[in-house]
Amino acid sequence: MIWRDGALIEDPAGWAQDRGLLLGVGAFETLRVLDRRVRRAERHLARLERALHALGLGAGPDLDTLGGAVDMLARAQGVGDGTARLTVTGGPGPRGLDPVQSPSPRTFLTLAPAAAGRPAPAQLVTSPIRREPTSLAARHKTLSYVDNAAARRAAVAAGADEAALLTPSGVVAGAAAANIAVLLDEGWCTPPVTDGALPGTTRAALIDAGVIEEASLTLAALDRARAVVLLNAVVGVRAVARWDARAFDVTHPAIASLSAVEADAD
Repeated sequence: MIWRDGALIEDPAGWAQDRGLLLGVGAFETLRVLDRRVRRAERHLARLERALHALGLGAGPDLDTLGGAVDMLARAQGVGDGTARLTVTGGPGPRGLDPVQSPSPRTFLTLAPAAAGRPAPAQLVTSPIRREPTSLAARHKTLSYVDNAAARRAAVAAGADEAALLTPSGVVAGAAAANIAVLLDEGWCTPPVTDGALPGTTRAALIDAGVIEEASLTLAALDRARAVVLLNAVVGVRAVARWDARAFDVTHPAIASLSAVEADAD
């Protein structure tokens, strides 16, 4: 039995003991669904598996399982294009932090229809919250997303759309829910994973396509940036109009070129 919202209820499935809920032990992927198929599914599942192994939870679903689940859910909801979230929790376990010898992860999927149109160019503010590059929460999309959520909440309260996160040493790591790429004289650059960047699937596709390179970035580098974009699986490439007091050209032709490559990159 558990007490929940003023009433005693039974919890036969043991959700009140799930380590994903209690300790943030678990991982997730946000997936773009086009015509009931997951875009870059192989990249997403490979990243999820790395996260689950880092958390001691073993392997996640395979490609056929994910494809079947998305198709089933999309047909049931009448959704062709949308955004799915694949979540794997740590499953039930004993009290405390001691590891579970034989974990029983739980996997579930949700799907929402695609938003109409493309989002407007983003407004960024630099968050006072710092991202520690060696943290599992920085290197993987774990269920411990409290820093990201707090940074986004503060950014919205300040009239912005997204928060930019720095490392404790002051180099750019990324945004709360996206990677960051900056157009400098030498081309498009994005922070490396060693600087706290999440290994995003869109970011990886553009690196593999040879149009973005990894390089450490400071806020001072923005003074010579010609354009800035956000990269994530749902939107792809989103121009940044302003970052703190700096304004950027959202019509720069390099943004359209980058978007075109992203649209074709696997």
